[in-house]
Amino acid sequence: MARSGTALAFSRADAAFAIALRAAISRAKLRGIVDPGMGPVLFALQARGVQSMSELAAAASVPRSTMTGVIDRMEERGLVRTAPNPLDARSIVAALTIRGRAVVERLRDVERALDEKIGEVLDEDEATQLTALLERLAAAFSTSP
Repeated sequence: MARSGTALAFSRADAAFAIALRAAISRAKLRGIVDPGMGPVLFALQARGVQSMSELAAAASVPRSTMTGVIDRMEERGLVRTAPNPLDARSIVAALTIRGRAVVERLRDVERALDEKIGEVLDEDEATQLTALLERLAAAFSTSP
């Protein structure tokens, strides 16, 4: 069992990181193009190519119920294109556009800058451990309602 106060510390860290992420997105001149929650979706599309909404939701740890809205906003901004799923006519698939691929590269710069900031606070072993712990937490909470 985790010690008392872990959830509060996690919440404070999450809030501080969200502020830093928004600031980094603004510095990269991506404000209004990319929302903070879009990064994992864009990275999943870059890594895996064309994906169904279910595949993207799982890869990006985004609830399936919100994936369509995220993809709709990304499509409006010219980052992705959608089409009927050739394997299942009841669903759609998404893929990066040329603009989306360019934005992903700029977003990777944001990721690197944030990783550097984390590296100022944590040594390599601590950062590796934190990454593993965060992945475990993401997996645990992604199944929660």
